[in-house]
Amino acid sequence: MKKLILSLAAAATLMGCATDEVINSSRDAIAFDGAWVDNSTRAAYDATLDTNSLEEFHVWATITGHKAGANGTANIFQGEVVSKNFTEGTGNTWKYSSANTQYWIPGNDYHFIAVANGNINDETSVVALPENNYMATQVKVQDASKQNDVLVAKYDVTPYETPANGAAPDAVRFEFAHILSKVKFTVKNTISTNNGYSYKVDNITIRHAFQDGIYTIIDGQSGTWETRDKRYDLDFGKVVAQGNADNNAEVANIGYGAQAESNYERLVIPHKGAINVKFHYTLLKDGAPIDEQEIILDTPSLNLEQGKAYNLLIKLGNPGEAITFELDKVKGWDNGNTTDGDGDGVKDNTPAN
Repeated sequence: MKKLILSLAAAATLMGCATDEVINSSRDAIAFDGAWVDNSTRAAYDATLDTNSLEEFHVWATITGHKAGANGTANIFQGEVVSKNFTEGTGNTWKYSSANTQYWIPGNDYHFIAVANGNINDETSVVALPENNYMATQVKVQDASKQNDVLVAKYDVTPYETPANGAAPDAVRFEFAHILSKVKFTVKNTISTNNGYSYKVDNITIRHAFQDGIYTIIDGQSGTWETRDKRYDLDFGKVVAQGNADNNAEVANIGYGAQAESNYERLVIPHKGAINVKFHYTLLKDGAPIDEQEIILDTPSLNLEQGKAYNLLIKLGNPGEAITFELDKVKGWDNGNTTDGDGDGVKDNTPAN
């Protein structure tokens, strides 16, 4: 994403701090430890974030009091940067500014939301508003053409209780999920007889893809997407032989019964509806080009959901026949070690929204 714009407007009722609990300023400080990404059966040319490549994220959090006269909600983190620090001999730790150290107060509710994107140095922002003792967060994705992954995680403690036997509080551990969809194209030669005809396909483009969108999270609910009208053309490159990621690789010659994939998988803003696709093909007979066409067609209506990867299959049949689209596969954008037990094309533990 060119810019993951986060502008913070927090209309919070400041909470009274009256409490009969003693807070130990070192032991009871809120800490972050670990950041696992529910990730990724990544295809060869995909550069989405995973657990190892995630270096920092931003945190928004609220605290809600539950004692008489102190039942307001206030923000405690407002886009706080939490970074991975490598210290020789100690492994990985996650730290935030000591000047903004926050503390666990027994009996209170805590709601955390974290956002990470592929270029954290861009202007980043989220609108975090307490709402009925919850936090409503809007992630504004602008210019999806930059192809930066966007991750979101939630963590709730309701209420926080002092650990038994004087143990230190647990650190906040985020499990991130991808909030974009991922799409690639496969082209298959479905000519009915093996008579020397083959296809080459290039310039695959989704026309009028959504460029901007808003992802809204309210604690206790699944996130929802709202697209904006701004559009752009999303390039998938050409169809190349398996394993050829370089855009300079030759266009694959797709022979009888064969199929090949687009240069790239692309990240798209989730939405429902048909997709307008443009591509160019060359028809060959015994290796000699005999026809070429630029095709612009709509796919069937699709429901592109966050955190899922889609393979759109283009079937090129006998010369002169209609070109068709199918949704060949939907797979969970997950850790890659699960199965599709019910045969619906979706892995059984697809990430939670």
